[in-house]
Amino acid sequence: MKGCKQGMAGIFDAFVFLAIASLVSVSMLTAFAAPSPLEEERQQRVEDSLTVLLRTTVKDADGNARALQDLLLTGRGADDGTEEEIALTLELLLPGWEWTWSARRSGIEIAVVSTSAVVPEGTVYCSIVRETLQGEVVEYRLEAWLT
Repeated sequence: MKGCKQGMAGIFDAFVFLAIASLVSVSMLTAFAAPSPLEEERQQRVEDSLTVLLRTTVKDADGNARALQDLLLTGRGADDGTEEEIALTLELLLPGWEWTWSARRSGIEIAVVSTSAVVPEGTVYCSIVRETLQGEVVEYRLEAWLT
């Protein structure tokens, strides 16, 4: 009887070891696997949307047409009209997506436009563009997720 119980315990230990080893190997393979073509396509769409947004023409305070990127790079922030243009442009570029767009100058937020105040758990695609003008770094960030 005693030998039988030790054999059963040995088999149980072997099964536990195999289960843990399988879980670890699957986790490692998943973590280091290449993203799927669909994921790469979605990421590229977010990056392209930020590029198009930054090149979008908006009117500055004097009524002159300027690229959004230039306006935020040389100015101190976005006004309500500019933020509305940003929202309209991103709604056209990313239909069916929720998103948060922000601009920071030397770490200080100068503009934020968002469809949702809360970023959900799950896959969030992010694109960041940084530029430097006279020693100041301006960062443009677009985070987007499917609804």
